[in-house]
Amino acid sequence: MPYALMVGLVLVALIALVPVVLSALRSVRRTRSTYARAAGEVSDWIGLLRARGAGIGVALKRH
Repeated sequence: MPYALMVGLVLVALIALVPVVLSALRSVRRTRSTYARAAGEVSDWIGLLRARGAGIGVALKRH
């Protein structure tokens, strides 16, 4: 009988952990998407700065 009780408790514990694991996975995905968005914005900003710098360089060479 104690063996069946232990197995039952383990099953209940595993079932109770499912929502915790799912919410942790959602949180990780949300954090990754936030970092990816921020990295994309930084990359765009650097690209704009480079393009602006190249444009100024071309304008200076023309004169």
